[in-house]
Amino acid sequence: MRYTSLLSVPALSLSLLSLKKVRWGPTDLLLLLMAGTYSLSAYIGAGARSEVSKAALEEVFPYVLLWFSIKALSSVNGRGWNTFLRSVLCIWLMTESVNGLSQVFGHRPSGHAGFGMTGSFSNPGPYGGFIAVLMSVSASYALRHRHLMGLISKPFLKGIAGIRPGQIYGSAYLRWILLRFIPFAIASAAAVLGFMVLPATRSRAGWLALCVALLLYACRETHLWSRLRYRRVAVAVLAVVIPAAAGGGFMLKKDSALGRLHIWNVEIRAVASLPLTGHGPGTALGAYGKTQEAYFRSAEREAWEKRVAGCPEYAFNEYLKAGIEAGLPDLVLAVCIAAFSVSALMKSGSFFAYGAAASAVFAFFSYPLSVQPLAMLYTILLGVSCGAARPGGLCAGVESQAKPAPLWMRASTVLMAATLGIVAFQLRDTYPDRKAAMDVWSSTRYLSGMELYEDSLEELEGLYPELFWNYRYLYDYGYALHKTGDYAGSNEILQEGAAISSDPMFHNIIGKNFEALGDNDAAEGEYVKAHNMVPCRLYPLVLLMEMYSKTGNETEALEVAERILEMPVNHRNRTMMELREKAEEELFENDMK
Repeated sequence: MRYTSLLSVPALSLSLLSLKKVRWGPTDLLLLLMAGTYSLSAYIGAGARSEVSKAALEEVFPYVLLWFSIKALSSVNGRGWNTFLRSVLCIWLMTESVNGLSQVFGHRPSGHAGFGMTGSFSNPGPYGGFIAVLMSVSASYALRHRHLMGLISKPFLKGIAGIRPGQIYGSAYLRWILLRFIPFAIASAAAVLGFMVLPATRSRAGWLALCVALLLYACRETHLWSRLRYRRVAVAVLAVVIPAAAGGGFMLKKDSALGRLHIWNVEIRAVASLPLTGHGPGTALGAYGKTQEAYFRSAEREAWEKRVAGCPEYAFNEYLKAGIEAGLPDLVLAVCIAAFSVSALMKSGSFFAYGAAASAVFAFFSYPLSVQPLAMLYTILLGVSCGAARPGGLCAGVESQAKPAPLWMRASTVLMAATLGIVAFQLRDTYPDRKAAMDVWSSTRYLSGMELYEDSLEELEGLYPELFWNYRYLYDYGYALHKTGDYAGSNEILQEGAAISSDPMFHNIIGKNFEALGDNDAAEGEYVKAHNMVPCRLYPLVLLMEMYSKTGNETEALEVAERILEMPVNHRNRTMMELREKAEEELFENDMK
């Protein structure tokens, strides 16, 4: 928010000083409509969780401010601004690529213990998507201007032949070097570094996004489609290669691909449960957990579904996430926004069109809007596409042909700038307070690790007003209350976290609290719910087995123990093996009796 505000001051000022240049197109109108439906869903769909939805909308506001700033700068000075922005993004790509390569060679630590290359990200999946989107921009620019590589040698050849340096390196030539060749060289270097890094990320969504962007470039820039129409052999080869590549990508990480299909299946069911209003912003994971629990409780499912089902921390499909949070209309709006943004950039002749196409594809398979660098990149591309709404091809540099914006557009620009300024002023203390609370929470998490729960609780209690929307904080807070014996208070906090999270551990601890309070029926319900949420996990059934054993229900305890032993386990997972041993001990003790 701090850096976005620094950018927004000149952007808003320029937009007010150049009202005739700032126009509003279909993408802007769709975005405003989506913002309205999201706000409405925060009050209608969220219900008791409306405060969480309001906090989620506040977290989105810096990106709204960034979007309008990029749109205003692209509208006022499209060609110069977009040239500068493209170079900045290429340098960003080079930096991340070098960072990833240094991790491979052991010069820098990876952001994830299980992967050797993550860049500045915590996971190679989003890292691969980031590389793919920026490569789509840099590679398309380098390919379109590949003729510059041949032109640069001609002046040097003339110099070798005896031409005076002043004739070679005149002002026109230096200008050509600065404005044409150096951007081409930067884009080419960025694309090469990206190609070195992207395969190592093993991000299939990133690979697909880049392939779609390059295919779009080939069809538009080289007329590939018209050339293939009369080459049957090439078409036949592609008809074999493309399905084979798709099958190979699927088999590369089969369980991951099956898990993605299962996630989409559950998310579609979550959208269908509240198709008009949605469940409210910030509640997608809670809706997912509730829907998945109902899905496995309602009928016996296939073994592969139980194996791949989990408690995802992200939606893995931004379009379906929009549908879960704000209903089916917003799902349609999200798809239309992606299509209109790509179309606007294609019409303007901008290289950002291929980055927008790659980002639209990657958003279908991953969670880019939940990762800050990717969310910033997507916002920048969206802002550039909205700035391309001027007639005459703003991004192509034909600014003199653009007609002045009509009066209603100028009034809309003033209203939007004023609204953003007022909201930013009202939220001026919100983000610093939340940042401070997050820092305190992070610094005190070690207390729980050392089992100093009373000391941890003293810090966590005061952070609730700022972090009530963060389910990870709510779990730490509720667990500390559980460990200190405040079972009723723990349940109250954990229920809030369970409503916005798909993690069954909330229900496990809630069940233990009910068991400590003497309400075994409620505890049983929570354990069963936790098991149905993620059927491949043993811990809920172990808790249920132990509760039956303590209360003298030996028959039920033995039935649960047998179910545990029938479940597949990973023998390399020490925790799973220990839980399985508890079931074996229960059966052994019964046999001894």
